[in-house]
Amino acid sequence: MLFSKKTLTSLLLTLLLLACTSTESAKPVSKDLKFLLGMYYGNGSVFLVRESKGNLEIVYRTDSKDQDFSKANIFPLLKNRFDSYTINEEGPILAAEAPVHFERDTDGNGTVCKIGGKRFTRNFFPGEGHKEFRLEDNPNYQSLKNSAQQASMPVKLKQGQTAKLISIKSVVPSVKFALHYAGTENIFGSPLYEMTQAYADTETAAALQKVAGKLAGLGYGLLIWEAYRPWYISKLASDLL
Repeated sequence: MLFSKKTLTSLLLTLLLLACTSTESAKPVSKDLKFLLGMYYGNGSVFLVRESKGNLEIVYRTDSKDQDFSKANIFPLLKNRFDSYTINEEGPILAAEAPVHFERDTDGNGTVCKIGGKRFTRNFFPGEGHKEFRLEDNPNYQSLKNSAQQASMPVKLKQGQTAKLISIKSVVPSVKFALHYAGTENIFGSPLYEMTQAYADTETAAALQKVAGKLAGLGYGLLIWEAYRPWYISKLASDLL
């Protein structure tokens, strides 16, 4: 198949760094805690609820310009009982303690965090809490899929170089995949292609190999959400919109 390197680069989408290591995997977060993790807003404040070594922490941002929360204050939560905690704020001048309670929806996802008398509402990002954005089912899905497979490749793509594709797994054995467009967990609710591996050109695969090597020393790995896909898959996605 012919395509330009620029096109191939645009088809290699998000790489997510996983906090895991190939030699010692992180312990899974218990479900009662996992469903509370996220970002909460209210009363002019923004904070994250995260897990650390089996316990919850509130990461509170004091400066709105601190987008990555690198300068945020961290407050461990002391668990009293299910969804009920205590937060302690201690310093050289002031010490305070307040009750913390979480509210959940019918799916068990944390929706509200109450600290003292204040309520903070959770902001669900795409993919969190089974809140995935989905398009309405397209009744012409199968016919559009057949048409895309039979369509002629655009002239500009034919002017590109021949792809030298390689399985990323063969170069980075520790890589993990979450190819949502090969299943139903995507905005279309239907698979766009049948694939269990991800492919990239040899240069891209070599670059990923170097990155994976450096990350392994830090206890991290790579998760591939999407990689190379034939051009007609992008056409199908466009036709379904």
